[in-house]
Amino acid sequence: MTKLKFAFKSLYSNQVILDERKKSPWWLAIIFFILAMVCTSIPTLVTGLRTNGSSLITIGNNTLESGLQLFSLENPAMNINENCELVYDNTKVIPSSTDSEYATQMKVVNDGTEKLMNFTSTYVNTEDSSKTQVITLLNVYYFPELDPVNNSNDYKTFTDIIDTKILKKDAKDTSKYELVPVTSIIFTKTSFRVIVFKAVDATVETKYSSIMEGQFKLLKGTNLATVSDINNSNNAESIKTFWCEFLDKGYQPLKVSQTWLSTSILTGISAVATLFVGLLIFIVTRGKNNLYNDMSFAQSLKACAFLALSPAVITLILGFIMPSFASMAYILTFGMRTIFFVMRTSGGVSGSNNQEKPVYQARS
Repeated sequence: MTKLKFAFKSLYSNQVILDERKKSPWWLAIIFFILAMVCTSIPTLVTGLRTNGSSLITIGNNTLESGLQLFSLENPAMNINENCELVYDNTKVIPSSTDSEYATQMKVVNDGTEKLMNFTSTYVNTEDSSKTQVITLLNVYYFPELDPVNNSNDYKTFTDIIDTKILKKDAKDTSKYELVPVTSIIFTKTSFRVIVFKAVDATVETKYSSIMEGQFKLLKGTNLATVSDINNSNNAESIKTFWCEFLDKGYQPLKVSQTWLSTSILTGISAVATLFVGLLIFIVTRGKNNLYNDMSFAQSLKACAFLALSPAVITLILGFIMPSFASMAYILTFGMRTIFFVMRTSGGVSGSNNQEKPVYQARS
């Protein structure tokens, strides 16, 4: 069988891989393995590079969008200077909102554990129209002394304060919170973090629906005090556009590195799983009654490389149709093909006419 014909048939035929296990070249197996790993990594890589910080708003997080609208209308005296550092002029009094229920000014402290601003909205109770319900849309925090971008100790401190002081995670069970968590945007000198919760459905056992970390490297000269004056208009669409651009530029410095990191981890897991299957095939075929108990470990590794490409191609296709399924698609499809392959080695699936079969002698 020619190498080209074998390469094509191995995409769908397990028997061909078994029949050619001794003749198939190593270099072809290596090419198949590399192609398989590339195919499994493409959906994660493309999805990561397409992700923008503004998706926090555009995917329908109304509490974040509404909170940022109110935050902008307060004209906060915050700007990003030439050193890409956020500066807050706390000598200026932020004007109180026309509707006092929306915003309250709170003092700024160095560790940022007290809210800079808090935005709420009042809703009519659906069960009793005479009662109202106040839901916090957004909490804003500021850590003026922390530099998580350039100082690893500050980054750890920043993360610890968020967990213990802001989100108030349960010390015994970090998946739970002491209080119902609230959507928050946390500023430091050189970065920010946005944590989004669904306000209506949030409970002490809820998990955040979205989280994003950003830096100010591409936001030099941005002035948050003039957001509401964009295009000489206070309309909601102008403010939303500003924050979408702010989140996109803030996330950009981290997007490439985080995408490559997640892609590398997923590819590494896929590679280890593939090589493990090679070991599994070698162990399974050691059985005395196995039809292919002469298969060497090297042949088992070649077999797993040839088995991997078609599941990887399926993963590539499914990854673009259902991106959230991409991380599991390869393991599931490769696992299914491996099961059928192992069944064929034990005689559980009828083979071709070329399959080696045991000889039984009739009684004399």
